Amino acid sequence: MTERTTLSARTRLAEAETHLRRAREELDGGDDALIALVDETLRDVTTLRAVLESQGTDAKWLDDTHALTQ
Repeated sequence: MTERTTLSARTRLAEAETHLRRAREELDGGDDALIALVDETLRDVTTLRAVLESQGTDAKWLDDTHALTQ
C-alpha cells in the first residue's frame, strides 16, 4: 500500500468520525434507534481508524479493502 493511500484512508476516517460526532450531538434527545445506529457506526469508524494507525503503511487488510472499492 502506498503511503498516499494510507493517508487518504486515515483522512477519510477522521472526517467520518467528525461528521458522526456532529450528527450524534444534533440527534441528542431524538430518535433512540437512530442515535444507537450513529453510536454504533461511530464506534466502528473509531476502531478502524485506530487499527489503521497502529498498522502504519503495512496494513494489508486496507489494500484488500481499497481494491474492492475501486
